Amino acid sequence: MLHRDTRPRGGRGPGRTPAHLVGCGNCGVVRDETIAYASRLLAEGVPVELHVWPGGFHGYENFVPDATLSRETVNARVNVLRRASAARTRIRYFAT
Repeated sequence: MLHRDTRPRGGRGPGRTPAHLVGCGNCGVVRDETIAYASRLLAEGVPVELHVWPGGFHGYENFVPDATLSRETVNARVNVLRRASAARTRIRYFAT
């Protein structure tokens, strides 16, 4: 059974939980919690793509959208979503 913090809304259960894209900056205040969340998902067999961006702080891509790191982050997210869409795969996006 999925841990209560890793279940998607609606409690669809194991095998029905969509793949997750999880991201955070390595300087973010919730970095450790974000990594722990991704680890719990992985332990339950949920496909996860985890991005920990060097130099990123909480919300950096919103505060400095023109920074190289912000553009790289947004491009990586878009690429993951495009791959999921092309494969007709559901994906849940979680970033801090």
